[in-house]
Amino acid sequence: AIGTIFSRSKYPELYTYHHVLITGRAPMSKDIPSASTIRSNIERLNNIDLFTIGQMFVRVAKDISPCGNKRFFASMTDDTKHGRGKKCHVVIYTCDKIPDDRDCNNPRKRWRVSPCYVLGTTAPSLKSDCEGNSNLNIQTLRKVVPSEAHGHYNGLGASDNANDAKKEARLEFKKLKLMLIEDNKYLLIMLNGVERLPIWIGDGFHIQALIDKHMSIGCCGDTENGNHGQTHHRQTIQVIWDINIRERHVFKKISLEILHSISKEITWRPKAVKERDTRWLTNGRAAFHILEGYYIQDEDGTPFWVLLAQRLIYIYKESDWRVERLKAFIEWMLMPEQVFGLAN
Repeated sequence: AIGTIFSRSKYPELYTYHHVLITGRAPMSKDIPSASTIRSNIERLNNIDLFTIGQMFVRVAKDISPCGNKRFFASMTDDTKHGRGKKCHVVIYTCDKIPDDRDCNNPRKRWRVSPCYVLGTTAPSLKSDCEGNSNLNIQTLRKVVPSEAHGHYNGLGASDNANDAKKEARLEFKKLKLMLIEDNKYLLIMLNGVERLPIWIGDGFHIQALIDKHMSIGCCGDTENGNHGQTHHRQTIQVIWDINIRERHVFKKISLEILHSISKEITWRPKAVKERDTRWLTNGRAAFHILEGYYIQDEDGTPFWVLLAQRLIYIYKESDWRVERLKAFIEWMLMPEQVFGLAN
């Protein structure tokens, strides 16, 4: 099970399953390594990986770019929850990977940017604030990146737009400066005689989520208890799914009647698109499909989705939950703010 986290006490059981699958027989006691051997091999492989990754950053620090500039690397961080609600701090390093000799001899590949991403840590910080996170960032930097490459670190390159994240970036770079002074490598923080400042870029996904959230609030008001995990523009996607999945034949039949009444040359057909939490690309494709139907309009300028919802309302009883959702859907489809949220 690649990527699955399990305790070392479960290793013998897992080893037994694989041994039976591969050899066709149960392992004997002499075939199972001791816990200390497993622990030693894991640490050995970890050290080999750290050395290999570290040498990549050293090479970045020593080589200059094809344009004659120094190479730098940065990090991306965010807090996340895994397992039983355990809050972890994720640190990912990124740099422009040095091309090999074959690429250097190729005029086209020599100028190509080859980004590389390295997971630094997913450990929880002692304090879940900018101070604790910045301390963990510096500890991870010392562990993953060799000291000769520390001066080429640009700091926390990307994070969300929270005030704590911005403060974390400033604190981390300040601690990096102090660390270089302690190691007698203060000149590495200088560039052309000027002390470098942290380069911080807000995470585009978070910025987009904030835009969508505020557009949703402006369109339909705040959600229950201020919970924006399900913003209104994504609820429009879910309404289409809820209606379509239960009576596909009715949905399809009425849709075709409406499309043919607008123009028989229209080849576009509506389909069930499901909103998926944290699936950016999936939700983007679903929103694009809804926008395609929105711009198919009759002579009065009424969007296809509004015409469809108006027809479906008369099929169900007034007490049916679908009537309430369809009425809300019609209201949303007539709001420019809602369309803007889907477009973003």
